[in-house]
Amino acid sequence: MTKIRITKDNRRFLDNPDTSLSGYLLYGDDLTSVEYCRVKILNALRNAGDRTTIRRLTTQPTGKRQGELVNGIKSSSLFTGVTVVWLDGVSDASFEAAKLALENWNRGDGCMLLTVGRVRNPPKLRKLFENSKRAAAIEVKEVRFNAAYVINSLKGINFARNEPTKDAAFLLLMAVQERLAPLVFEDVIEKIKLLKSNDDSQLKLCETFACVPPEEDATMDHVLSLLLYNREDRLGPALRQVYRQGQNPVSVLISAQRRFQAIYSGRRIPFSYSSRWDISKIEDALVYLLDADRKLRSPGKVPEHAIVERVLTRISMMGKTDKC
Repeated sequence: MTKIRITKDNRRFLDNPDTSLSGYLLYGDDLTSVEYCRVKILNALRNAGDRTTIRRLTTQPTGKRQGELVNGIKSSSLFTGVTVVWLDGVSDASFEAAKLALENWNRGDGCMLLTVGRVRNPPKLRKLFENSKRAAAIEVKEVRFNAAYVINSLKGINFARNEPTKDAAFLLLMAVQERLAPLVFEDVIEKIKLLKSNDDSQLKLCETFACVPPEEDATMDHVLSLLLYNREDRLGPALRQVYRQGQNPVSVLISAQRRFQAIYSGRRIPFSYSSRWDISKIEDALVYLLDADRKLRSPGKVPEHAIVERVLTRISMMGKTDKC
């Protein structure tokens, strides 16, 4: 394959990802869009076979560890199924390891999914994937949802006069998708589908409002998504955005406690995260949050921002696992 570009007007690859490739390189300036694409591709790979093992590498395979990528995609077996090796934050330092994996790939092997870190344009890696016949370099410009996508996602939902594009609830969805991170907006779609699953009455504007997070909650939802997806490397920038909106460390901690408590009370892990988390880990997370809350409320001056970022990072790392 060659270079693939994903924009707000072109998301064909995401709607039906080619799961037969040996490797995928994701890069772009919009981190929430790159995150969304990574999740969509991982989910497609996970659903492509009866058994799929997701193996996450946490550091770049350099020096004596160059063989980690090729060993990972070669580790498929009758019992574990194919292996997808996933590595975030890659740069050209991983070029030799990726080149070795692509050169030694055979049909039936697993594949690798690499996302670029702070180096926006690793020229050697990008060229390697662009020139490979069995891999794809995917530039993510921006992920947005057009009217056709929303209508198709909410197929069966009763809009006013069966004219969605003139319906107030639909117009609200099209407005909020401009400000929500892609993964958060898809959560809104899922909430509406669940709300109306046994209800064929018209979707009301108030029902749609109930499923859409307020602007400040939208950012906290993004922080929670980073936590549950074990993206502690991106928590710092996300928290700074929350603070710019006027929240403080105490309110952030309370919001995190409220969300984890809601998951715990329902005794149900959201499907997207169920492969990384179980109820015992949610219990541990609540203990850590309560301990951090105690520290924030203790007498004397304490480093509030550092305490919050430290506990959220610790919780995020709890969910790391090699198998999904």
